[in-house]
Amino acid sequence: MRKAMTAVVALTAVMLTVGCQEKLEDRAERECREQTEKNCPTPVENFASMDSMTFERSTHTIVHHYSVYDRADDSLAFVGKEEEMHRELAKVMANTTEGRIYKDAGYNYRFIYRSHKDPQRILYSTDITPKDYK
Repeated sequence: MRKAMTAVVALTAVMLTVGCQEKLEDRAERECREQTEKNCPTPVENFASMDSMTFERSTHTIVHHYSVYDRADDSLAFVGKEEEMHRELAKVMANTTEGRIYKDAGYNYRFIYRSHKDPQRILYSTDITPKDYK
């Protein structure tokens, strides 16, 4: 009887633990929302400010949305620099310990830079995939 009771208690504890665990997709969505609410927009640094972070469940992509200011707020500022920017962002993602749980799960990252003067205009966008940061 005692063994049966111990087994029931142990099984209940496991079920409660599993039932209370947040799915990784839910966590990513929540953390992106919280990051945006607490820290965005960020101060302008190197002509850019992060406006928000979002999560795309269908592609497991964490999206960083930036506005570009001053002399960088021009599509010509990015011409010919796309590959270099992609490499630099991939290097940053490879070296950062933040969000490691998402990198370990093979999530993607997207960086979108929009004109501050014309927010509908995307000046630069790139996707960083696991092959880029591993």
